Amino acid sequence: WKKNQYINGTLLHKRPSARASQISLSTTWREKMEMKERKAALRGVVAKLRIKAREAKEEQRLKLQTKRMHKLQNRMSAETYQTITNPAKLAKMNKRQRRHLKALE
Repeated sequence: WKKNQYINGTLLHKRPSARASQISLSTTWREKMEMKERKAALRGVVAKLRIKAREAKEEQRLKLQTKRMHKLQNRMSAETYQTITNPAKLAKMNKRQRRHLKALE
């Protein structure tokens, strides 16, 4: 066989490195079992990483949720409001004004 031909540093023709008769396509039972064990171990590691990422995402979501809740509570406590004691005023208000009212509990 000829070697790979290079012209000006560029590969011109790629030659096969080994003959087809020299390459063994069969593997032994031990090699198969080792590959199976390696794949199983890899699957286990990947599963652990996925679970860890999922837990981190859930933790981040809970943090964000509590932060939003505290922000809303702070906004509610900082609001100034006026209590309406006369119910006749409510009847006189137009629809737009009544939409902006909030009932205190």
